[in-house]
Amino acid sequence: MRILVDCRWATDDPDDRLSTATRGIVAALARRRPVTMIISDHRQLALLPDAPWQLLRSPDDPRELLTALGLNTVDPDVVFSPAPMWGSAGRRYALVTGVGADARRSLSRRRTSGPAIGVLTWLRMIPLLSRLLIARADAIVTTSSSSQREAIGASRTRQPVVALGALDVDSTDPGAWAEAAERLLEVFAAFATRRRVS
Repeated sequence: MRILVDCRWATDDPDDRLSTATRGIVAALARRRPVTMIISDHRQLALLPDAPWQLLRSPDDPRELLTALGLNTVDPDVVFSPAPMWGSAGRRYALVTGVGADARRSLSRRRTSGPAIGVLTWLRMIPLLSRLLIARADAIVTTSSSSQREAIGASRTRQPVVALGALDVDSTDPGAWAEAAERLLEVFAAFATRRRVS
């Protein structure tokens, strides 16, 4: 099973909760299964586990909506993103996402790349885009009860919403995310198998 994890949210900002969760989850996953990390800046590698990686555009780029087609060329079985930013048209892999509740805040705090339609316009679109893209995922995972309620509100009928248990959601220590990683791997395996059969 080839697993891609969207690590473009990783920063060295200790107050960036999306980054913290991303770093903790990918480190815990990498201890259990081979994963390939998606990054947008080589400096992110210093914050992430020693694992294979693919360079991709920043999530603040409007071309992100076409990313699904590009990821098909890597031939993953499952892609996990803590904050959905790309479209799903034409994808040939299972997509598991978080709700991305802190995506807008995370992007606004980092240096942005200045897409054609304007960074501010793109940031304003994030909440609406997230709801639309979440509804196209195969499954949604959350790390808190409040984000679980948000995910259920954005999900479509029969779309699984899985709560991940973390010992400390404010830690990047992979040990704190061990249980969450195990739950994620169960979800990945279920959807990867389903896609191979279909």
